[in-house]
Amino acid sequence: MIIENGYICLKLKSGGGIDENTGYPFASTETFSDKIPCQFIFSQNSLRQKVNGETYSLVRYIIYLEMQMLPDFECLRLFDRENKLIGDFSLLARPEPLEAVDQIKLLV
Repeated sequence: MIIENGYICLKLKSGGGIDENTGYPFASTETFSDKIPCQFIFSQNSLRQKVNGETYSLVRYIIYLEMQMLPDFECLRLFDRENKLIGDFSLLARPEPLEAVDQIKLLV
């Protein structure tokens, strides 16, 4: 059982490939899944990252979901309890099933 404090929407890709008639590639389409209840925990915040002289912040979260089948995804949107967008994040590791507690752990 998780203590819900937010939601995620998974970024799903479909289509894409090579046009058989022309041989040119065509783009895939990206959509977001329905909202999935989650519990997220702030993991890391570093305001001192610097690349090419520009400073940026690095924020990481640990997200827990109830055990379920998830489609293939690489990115997600994280929302708080009031449906306010926290941000778009890339998945840092494969989803980890926590079978003892019937949950899935995501690192973003």
